[in-house]
Amino acid sequence: MEQVRTSRAPAGVLEEATQTLRDLADRLAPHSHPGPYQQTQLDGEPDREGAKEAGKDLRSFFPYSPVIGPRNPMAPPARFHFEDGRIRGEMRLGPVFNGPPGAVHGGVTAMVFDELLGCTALANGRGGYTASLRVQYRKPIPVGERVRLEGGMGAVEGRKASAFGQMWVGEDLCAEAEGLFIQRKEGGN
Repeated sequence: MEQVRTSRAPAGVLEEATQTLRDLADRLAPHSHPGPYQQTQLDGEPDREGAKEAGKDLRSFFPYSPVIGPRNPMAPPARFHFEDGRIRGEMRLGPVFNGPPGAVHGGVTAMVFDELLGCTALANGRGGYTASLRVQYRKPIPVGERVRLEGGMGAVEGRKASAFGQMWVGEDLCAEAEGLFIQRKEGGN
């Protein structure tokens, strides 16, 4: 993806590369999974017991995550680790994630926050669906720079839990977020 996004190759090279990618896609097509597509596996019920241990290895628990999944080719990749009730992590977002000139797209920032805060809630035993996400953009996140991430828990009330997070580049606070997560009712949605 990065090479396609940044290539200045002549048309002939691009056409040849496109055909090679089509050939590879054709080789994989007979092995495609028809869904449903879970975060923890390709189908079936989510592994609720494994969720209790997710804080220890979030990448293996969410192998298909669009943010931290090692089996998802669009993942930035961000790396998260759980420590003292918080998720800490880092990432570098390359040109594929460019929005305004030289800066990461705000929607990508929001996507990473959704994953960061959701993983924070999950690792603290409060995983659930995102009910709301509020992002405060303070400074542009430069493409290619190391971004430090941190997420922590807020208030918990019944099935509802809030989490918060920050993104830093060097000493600059670039963005903050708050999210509300709601756990599923037992035996239902």
